[in-house]
Amino acid sequence: SGRMSMLIVASLLIAASALTKYFGVTLIPLLAAYGFARSRRIGAWMLPLLIPFAVLAAYHVATRHLYGRSLLFDAAGYAAERRWAGESPVVATIVKGLSFTGGCCASIVLLTMAALPMRTLMWTALGATAAFAALTFDPIGAALVRAGGGARLLVQLAPWAGAGAAMLVMLGRRLWSARDAEALLLALWIGGTFCFSVFVNWNVAARSILPLTPAAAIVAAGFYNSRGAGTISSRLQRRAWAGIAVSGILALLIAAADTSLARSQRQGATELAGLRERTKQLWFAGHWGFQHYIRGAARPLDAAQIDLAPGDIVIYPENNTAIIELPPGTVRRIELREYDVMPLVSTMLRGQAGFYSDVWGPLPFAFGPVPRENYHIVVVEVPVVDPPR
Repeated sequence: SGRMSMLIVASLLIAASALTKYFGVTLIPLLAAYGFARSRRIGAWMLPLLIPFAVLAAYHVATRHLYGRSLLFDAAGYAAERRWAGESPVVATIVKGLSFTGGCCASIVLLTMAALPMRTLMWTALGATAAFAALTFDPIGAALVRAGGGARLLVQLAPWAGAGAAMLVMLGRRLWSARDAEALLLALWIGGTFCFSVFVNWNVAARSILPLTPAAAIVAAGFYNSRGAGTISSRLQRRAWAGIAVSGILALLIAAADTSLARSQRQGATELAGLRERTKQLWFAGHWGFQHYIRGAARPLDAAQIDLAPGDIVIYPENNTAIIELPPGTVRRIELREYDVMPLVSTMLRGQAGFYSDVWGPLPFAFGPVPRENYHIVVVEVPVVDPPR
């Protein structure tokens, strides 16, 4: 509508979004492109977009003053360094991005497929499957499964990656046929989010894929609206409701599996905190969920300054990241604690599922046997001081 007051409010929301999650910065070029496509000229409507620039500049100055470094540029530098310094081939990373897209957008995939003619659906499925099969038989594809999982991993990876690719192709075709400002906005929204997740962010994760789902859902709904109001057949309606039901059940299963994992880590932290009675100082290694629950009862190992005395106890969660290994002969394992999690479905399983990071696996979630959460407990026998005094 061109109302300046609403443009200012929108720009303030962009700034708040960017300060909440840096990904919000992408709204600036996205909405600038949309505004230009709508108005076909550069005008006063662009001025409010300077507000988020000013806010982020102030944030940059403030963090440099407080910490001696810019948190904004640090985040960007870390992401670029991890993305391009990794060992994962680019093609393999793209396949993982497609797998996460297919799995995290399962409801949209099913709704899109339900609206397509059966012939188109068959050719799309065959093309996606053939392309993925060709990839998995070369050394690049083999890199996806070298961490474990084998055939069971491929059986799940192929359909989700194929579904993600098919969904993006179908949505792209529909947007290309529209060729208006709204189509441009949706195309940049979907394509930009996918490219950010795969090529810019330091890892592929569900949280970086999910922002494309609102735009993808709008485009998917267009497959039904194009048939005209009141002309959707009962058969198509049944297929759509079936897709919604299946995706709803899948969403509940994944949520239950992730909740089960968090509860097991909370249970482990609660019980392992009792080890404080057996030692002068209780430590733990690694980050993520267990760290959240155990902090306060134990101190984290700090790679920059380790100071362990004989008799100290260290907890090593097996399913964790950033583990700091101590020198051989300095510790002795005294106990192994195991905690059950939900069977058959997992969101974080090394070599297979990595809902929060594809470093764990190329799938957002995996079906199959799920091992217990293991915690190795060691006692320090020789003083460990790094850097040496």
